[in-house]
Amino acid sequence: MLTKFELNKTYRLLNFSPVLLITSKYKNFANVMPIAWSMPLNMDPPIIAVCIGDHSYTFEIVKKTNEFVINIPSTQMLDLVYKTGNCSGKNTDKFKKFKIETLPSKLVKAPSIKGALAVLECKVINKKLVESYNLFIAKIVNASVEKKALTNKIFYSQNKKYKPIMHLGSNIFTATGTLLKA
Repeated sequence: MLTKFELNKTYRLLNFSPVLLITSKYKNFANVMPIAWSMPLNMDPPIIAVCIGDHSYTFEIVKKTNEFVINIPSTQMLDLVYKTGNCSGKNTDKFKKFKIETLPSKLVKAPSIKGALAVLECKVINKKLVESYNLFIAKIVNASVEKKALTNKIFYSQNKKYKPIMHLGSNIFTATGTLLKA
């Protein structure tokens, strides 16, 4: 039996992509924040859309620099995801506060997070939807992935340590579960 559902929470019914830690850098200051709204738009060239809240410092940085890094955290980084999402980078150096180790990225200035399951360096190619929907369209210009997070070239591992996490709402998350084949 179907039951009425709150319209402002319908995203929880649709959003099962991995939580992402977006890193950005402006001048000498880097920032990190989690997002859960992303969508691949094209495979070749690889293009992605990410929604970054306009209230955030990351939004300001990405709007100025036109680049960012998508870091896909593992289940072991869940507390880090939650903590970085509950404070502002405007007043806090999150890398220092949460002892986040970084690696230099290859093609963008924003750092990559050491220990992430995958790292996608991105350059913004379209900002037409930024003012209306906080949506940045970006080309992925460099990508790397933890080998142990792959099974037959699929981003899936039986080992909990190498599973991405998904946000279900509030402080509730899940990890990829049973592999199904059709």
